[in-house]
Amino acid sequence: PIVAGVFHLMVFLTSFISLVASLNDSLDYSEFVHYGARVDMAVAFAYSFDLICCYVGVVPFSRCKSGREIFSHHFPKLFLCIPLLFPVWFRLTSFEPFATVASGPQFQLVLRVNGLGAISSLNEVIMCFQRAELSRAGIYTALNTKPKEKYIGIWSSRQVELFELLYKFAFFVFSALLSFHSSIGLDIFFYNHHREAAMEGASTLRLLFQTFSGSPLQIATLLWRIFMVTNYPFMAKRTVMKMKSFVANKGD
Repeated sequence: PIVAGVFHLMVFLTSFISLVASLNDSLDYSEFVHYGARVDMAVAFAYSFDLICCYVGVVPFSRCKSGREIFSHHFPKLFLCIPLLFPVWFRLTSFEPFATVASGPQFQLVLRVNGLGAISSLNEVIMCFQRAELSRAGIYTALNTKPKEKYIGIWSSRQVELFELLYKFAFFVFSALLSFHSSIGLDIFFYNHHREAAMEGASTLRLLFQTFSGSPLQIATLLWRIFMVTNYPFMAKRTVMKMKSFVANKGD
């Protein structure tokens, strides 16, 4: 869990740096790739290591009871979204129109979509260090099961647990909305691009189809939004329930 926590710390740091870089609207393509690809590389290492841990029977997150929970979360990003971004990072113009038509403002949008999606890794950092701390104390149940034993150490303290829950909720609501908003900005860019390139009289339906199917990047952002819409409302609700349980057990 400690090694997993370090990997996720790298994801958090690279995503934070990427978001700071996204404030610059004059990035060139090489700078854009420098910041964006680093996030995906860090995510690939962290998620792969998590799955290896689960395969050998070690669940690295304090709030997860089984590796299946981690696999269902990691699979879409690791095996679908990241590969779809290869044409962007390697500037494969024959596969990815974004690599030839985009400029600084669009680079900002991609960095925000990617960075806001990965910034949640601070939550994983805390859960990994909690898991290591609890295991060292002989506690092998998930954190949210509230075993009778007292938690010993800073990572499993009430202060850190409260911060982790608040951060988790903020990500599922605010970071997700901001990432979704940036994705819509990319939709508008691609739609306008295809409308300008299309023959006069092209139908809106055709333009929408081209917007979402003509770019691996757009397919990735669409999959990301589907994942958020189908998962994050439930996760936010579950986090609220954990917060209520946390407050109710303030004397534990």
